[in-house]
Amino acid sequence: MIDARKSDQPQSQPLRGVVPDEVLRHGEDVAKLSLRVADEIGLGAYERLVLAWGARIHDIGKARVPTGILEKPGPLTPAERGLIEQHPAWGVEMAPQSPIMVREIVLHHHERWDGSGYPEHLNGPNIPLLARIVAVCDVFDALVSDRPYRSAWSREDAVTYIEHASGREFDPSVVDAFMRVMNASA
Repeated sequence: MIDARKSDQPQSQPLRGVVPDEVLRHGEDVAKLSLRVADEIGLGAYERLVLAWGARIHDIGKARVPTGILEKPGPLTPAERGLIEQHPAWGVEMAPQSPIMVREIVLHHHERWDGSGYPEHLNGPNIPLLARIVAVCDVFDALVSDRPYRSAWSREDAVTYIEHASGREFDPSVVDAFMRVMNASA
């Protein structure tokens, strides 16, 4: 069995060449942070393994989004935004043999606590817990990373954003665990 805590084990190598390297790096970073949050929540070994797997591949559906859209330096058109918003469903299609809990992470990592997310507009506890964890860690990592359309935010600004989005975008209990992780590593 793969130990989700060990970083020297095979990770996203099969995806190299399928999705851009930046998407792979992002998946690895989201997985590492998600596991730290999972420790704070007290998840068991199986949930941690599923979480690591799902977090690593959460953006696999971006392989179907044209590179010109992923790397666009300016605002997206509504049509381009629509393509981006299809990546969770495409990701599930690309991982049909993955356990259901992994596919739930891929499909629901853009759902929001208040129901304003996508693709199914789930809200609150209707969003699977592991997807709620990945949602927080995904946004944090995206904010602290350079993107073609903006420079990286500072760690402090990103943490403040996550904290203020608690109860609106994110599960308050997941944000509380995230904040404990951030405060412990400050």
